[in-house]
Amino acid sequence: MLSASVRTWAVVLTLSLVTAMSAGCGVGPDPGIADLEQALAIGVPEAGDMWRRAARESLEPRLTLAAAGDVIFDRGVKTVCQRLGRDWPLGAVAPILSRADVSFVNLETSLARGGEPIPGKGIWFRSDPEFASELKKAGVDVVTLANNHVLDYDEPALVETLAALRESSVAVCGGGLNIDEARTPAVISAGGVSIAFLGYSELADIFWTYSYPRSFRAQKARPGVAPMDEKMIVQDIRKARALADHVVVSFHWGEEYVRTPNPKQVGLAHIAIDAGASLVLGHHPHVLQPVEVYEGGVIFYSLGNFVFDQKKPDTVESMIARVSFSPREIVSAEILPVKIEECRPRPLRGWAAQAALDRMIRGSARFGTLVARVGDRGLIVTPGSGASAEPQGIGERIP
Repeated sequence: MLSASVRTWAVVLTLSLVTAMSAGCGVGPDPGIADLEQALAIGVPEAGDMWRRAARESLEPRLTLAAAGDVIFDRGVKTVCQRLGRDWPLGAVAPILSRADVSFVNLETSLARGGEPIPGKGIWFRSDPEFASELKKAGVDVVTLANNHVLDYDEPALVETLAALRESSVAVCGGGLNIDEARTPAVISAGGVSIAFLGYSELADIFWTYSYPRSFRAQKARPGVAPMDEKMIVQDIRKARALADHVVVSFHWGEEYVRTPNPKQVGLAHIAIDAGASLVLGHHPHVLQPVEVYEGGVIFYSLGNFVFDQKKPDTVESMIARVSFSPREIVSAEILPVKIEECRPRPLRGWAAQAALDRMIRGSARFGTLVARVGDRGLIVTPGSGASAEPQGIGERIP
């Protein structure tokens, strides 16, 4: 026997499917009902106020966001592209990214031909500017530049990157020609819902040699990225809330190859949600980290690699976060498991998807977050999904 909260979740899922079919995704259960508004007029099944509330809310505007991790087109990815073509890296996930109203990634490389490597750094990424158009073709609408590689080839390469993205109509957050521009949100509207994207890097103040102490932090008259400064972040989120229905904050943070967020990550994520953000997206560890639902917001502590050339088992595990917003709240949040093969993220199916999801389910449960395995995806139980969280079991009881 399923518990009351699981039955509630199943009812909401069923209603969502009915709504989707009435919206043109299939044939509704009653061909005499033309649409959901007509269904409401004649009455929904007698299952309490929850049915009516969920049905009415399903008529609200919706925006679906697909978000993923670190993207480069240099080093090993460049080698693969020379053999298989420029569209290879994003080819398998382009349908998912394109179907979303808005898609977002961390662009962890400059897109430039100019510039010189910053002395002493050791690892430098610079990719062909034409990959800006490949991002757009694959459905990517906005990128964060707040990371520790976009300035690998110094200011000229960052300036060229900004121009290439602008020419391809890919919006930018977290980086700019000065600190004001780096802190300015990228605001995108679709489906009657608006989102403001902000990006910050924990590594903005690092430099690699005293002979050339160039950090990545943007200044009043110097290009760069937005630093992970708590006071600045809270101010920016509050300003962005006046511009959009929701604020999404990207943080480049944490420890590389560590699958658990550190206390600083957790504390800052909570501060961001408390300040008014709806969603936090983490990057930099190169591996996946858990998901947390906190005060109505959702935190993906690390989305891992996405288009990347690392080959260790943990670094090829990836995911796409798919989040649906109404003007008021996050309606649903999902994990779409992905594996990177030959630098290319590929959606997982069947037992491979289940195995990948089980690891995220266990890790997220430590943060009190419930993830239900539904076929090849993981549904994160949020207040907007209509279910109350139980301590265990939903991931295995939902088929």
